[in-house]
Amino acid sequence: MNNNQLSEAYDQFENNYGRSGSLFIIIASSMLILSITRGLIVLLFGGAIESADIYNLIFLVLLIYNIYCFFDQQRMRYPSNLRLLLYLNLIFYVAWFLPEILATRDLKFFLVCSVIPFTMFAFFKIPKVYVHKLLMFLLFLVAATTIIDFVISNIPRLELREYREQLRLMINPSQIAPTRVGFLLRSVGITGSEHETSCLLAMLLTFVLALRERYISKTKKTVLVYMGLIALLFTLSITNSIVVAVSIMLIAIHGYKRKKYFNTFLLLVPATVFIFYLSLTPEDINKQSDLNVVDAVYMKLNPATADWAVMFTTSFDDSRLAQDGTLVCFYWQQGCSYLFNEFGGLLIGHEGATQMGEFGRITEIGLIRMMWETGLTSFLCFLIVISFPILIYIKSDQFTRKSLFPYFCAIATGLATLIHYGALFRTTNIFLFYAIYGAFIRQYIVSMAFKNKLAIDNRTL
Repeated sequence: MNNNQLSEAYDQFENNYGRSGSLFIIIASSMLILSITRGLIVLLFGGAIESADIYNLIFLVLLIYNIYCFFDQQRMRYPSNLRLLLYLNLIFYVAWFLPEILATRDLKFFLVCSVIPFTMFAFFKIPKVYVHKLLMFLLFLVAATTIIDFVISNIPRLELREYREQLRLMINPSQIAPTRVGFLLRSVGITGSEHETSCLLAMLLTFVLALRERYISKTKKTVLVYMGLIALLFTLSITNSIVVAVSIMLIAIHGYKRKKYFNTFLLLVPATVFIFYLSLTPEDINKQSDLNVVDAVYMKLNPATADWAVMFTTSFDDSRLAQDGTLVCFYWQQGCSYLFNEFGGLLIGHEGATQMGEFGRITEIGLIRMMWETGLTSFLCFLIVISFPILIYIKSDQFTRKSLFPYFCAIATGLATLIHYGALFRTTNIFLFYAIYGAFIRQYIVSMAFKNKLAIDNRTL
């Protein structure tokens, strides 16, 4: 059996193995679309209902569906070590949340860390043909809305900037002032936040780019990838753009080694043009009103005009210890070394309530902030849970890796975005992450079952 015959046999097997009915597939897909398009629902009501109320209602609907997934997974067959990790993670975060109830009462963050991971089971029974179509549709939707947002924000002749600001404030009222680079407004897209939108684009873009050509036409891949790249550029989220650039480079190298040259040529021309133009950008940009997108990228990259020092800061502020509301004795903290306070804050967690550790508050690195907030034990368990697909991919054989590769790329890219902020843990992003996570585990399970079936068939011949 050659590679093409093997792939066709696997696709037929996967399409029928443990699949759910059409109604379940529609509901699961609708839940994912609902989590990502909640900003459009706010716009649909035109401000008649507070966005926070709509978001909370949508989160409640998703949570109810998640509870169904929690009970439904008990009759599924999947890696036992993943089951153990999920339940341990749930126990650790319940223990963490009990004292947190008296402090910040951040119920949503607790649910995101402990309960929402069970969303993955909704995609255990959905064949990849539907997952591919769903994720391609979402990339088109997120990219298109992001590009439209940038156009109406930054083309003066349209005179739509004020109207766009009204829409943006409906979606994200907590961000009063628009974020900009010079005169250019950063595109916030469907989520109302450039960081959330760029995180969505990062996962979806790398997934589509990593798809094998037997599952997506060259024309469709070209359109979706270019739309995704343009939309990502318009968010001017440089950290996420760097993460995507690294992911794209690795995907292109992976394809080149396997003599699959389309991805390499697909990305070579725009990358060459962009880098060439960037090299011509002057070092001192005085007329910020005349900035174009590439100039804005240069300003965000250039250490002289960017804020990289803020991202990697390790400066401490003694005055913070005098803040009211801390649960840790001020005089006792003042008499201890920074090292003792930081290590104690890391072990205890609840940094927002105790204010014992400082580094977890000042850093912009999402995973580190989370580590100081949830405590070392809970964080390590959660870290293993979200990194579990990477561990599976590393230990899998070549045949299994081939089916896992697009999902692995999307998951690894999503995790890499946590080097700046924690947009991955927002409602718009976390459900997408676990949907791809669940599809990844399905492919792993199906691959194991297919290889066992193939071995049995060979023995019976």
